[in-house]
Amino acid sequence: MIVAVFTVLLTGMTETSGCHGVSVDPPKVRGAKSMPGIDREGALVVAISRTGDVFFGNDKVGPYSLSERLVQRLRVGGERKVYLRVDGRALWGCVGVVLDQVRSAGIGEVGFVVEKRGR
Repeated sequence: MIVAVFTVLLTGMTETSGCHGVSVDPPKVRGAKSMPGIDREGALVVAISRTGDVFFGNDKVGPYSLSERLVQRLRVGGERKVYLRVDGRALWGCVGVVLDQVRSAGIGEVGFVVEKRGR
C-alpha cells in the first residue's frame, strides 16, 4: 500500500496505533508517495469506513469526539500529523467532519492513504 500525502493547510477550511483491524477500500491513484511514518509506533491513524464510521486506531469513535481523543494522544508526544484512511466510497461530508476535528485538535498536516493504480 502506498501513502499519498497532501499537506492540508486547514486554515480557512470548513470542514496510537495503526488501524489494522479496520477494513477500508482506499481510492486508487497514479501519483502516490511512500510514507513510512504510518508504520511508526504511536502514529495518529484515523479511518473512515464506507458507512461513515470513524476509527481512531482500532477504536470506533464518534466523529465529533475525535478532536478530544487526538489532543489526549498529543499530550503524550509524537508527530503532529494524522494519517487518514478513507474508504473510496465514503461520503465526503464525513471526511469534512473528520478534517474539521483534526484542525480543532491543532493538527495541520494530514496524509491520505491510497493505493497505487496500475497502468
